Amino acid sequence: MIRTIVGLALAGIALTPFAEKADRAVAAQQISVDPFETASMKPDSRMVFEAATALGGHCQISVNWGTGRVKTAQAENACAQVHPGLETISAWSDALGGTVRLQNAKGAMVLEIGASDGFAYESISADVEPVTFTRIES
Repeated sequence: MIRTIVGLALAGIALTPFAEKADRAVAAQQISVDPFETASMKPDSRMVFEAATALGGHCQISVNWGTGRVKTAQAENACAQVHPGLETISAWSDALGGTVRLQNAKGAMVLEIGASDGFAYESISADVEPVTFTRIES
């Protein structure tokens, strides 16, 4: 009887490395990467925002997203009702401190916006009517 117990114990010890390898193989299968291919997906290169005021004016602004600090932008003519000159913007410039400057073709700043609670951006100048920017799907 003692020989049987000792024999089983030795067999168990001898098989331990194989059991650990099997456990690692099962664990590797459990944490494997989802086979969904993401490399062929293109990044969203264009964002569309709806600019709006509390008085009901609203329009859409398209921004061609890129890697640089200055992006091209185009606003609808209805943006003139949201903020004076907003329909003329052609550049979306990332500034220091997380603010964005919306500029016309001559480089003059039309409106400065910053990150917002509840909106993507909002105007930050105290002397202008508040303008909010919400990202919409294009």
